[in-house]
Amino acid sequence: MTFPPSSRRARMSAAAAAVALCLLSPVAAAGEVEDVEISPGHTLVLQPEDGRTYSVKESESAPLPAGWSVITEKGALRITASATAAPSESATIEVKDAAGGTETFDVRVEDETPANEPAPSSSSSSSGASAWLDRLAGRVASFFSS
Repeated sequence: MTFPPSSRRARMSAAAAAVALCLLSPVAAAGEVEDVEISPGHTLVLQPEDGRTYSVKESESAPLPAGWSVITEKGALRITASATAAPSESATIEVKDAAGGTETFDVRVEDETPANEPAPSSSSSSSGASAWLDRLAGRVASFFSS
């Protein structure tokens, strides 16, 4: 089946936009040692620059919350929060500079409850998946209404 060129361009543009959104991840600049917030399921990429290297800080308890993943290579760090991460979850990142100095910052899961939407109550009878779909439907509706 052959599509007109304008239809192919539109489909390719839509696919490229979807891929870009999926691959979009916040990238911290070198020298930032402030706490960083990410959404559940998203990835933070830290590239080694100016002699800085990144690693997950070792601790007696588990260094990462359950479901989180981390990839390190040559001083770079890629940390992904679990798709089901709670706003209270965080991981501590250690930054070492070329002079041997060490600093730390936390990667925290942001609270995604909008200010005008009440937080879900623990006595809610809906399941987690149902509540997630309800929130998604509300966000889609608000997106198209603006």
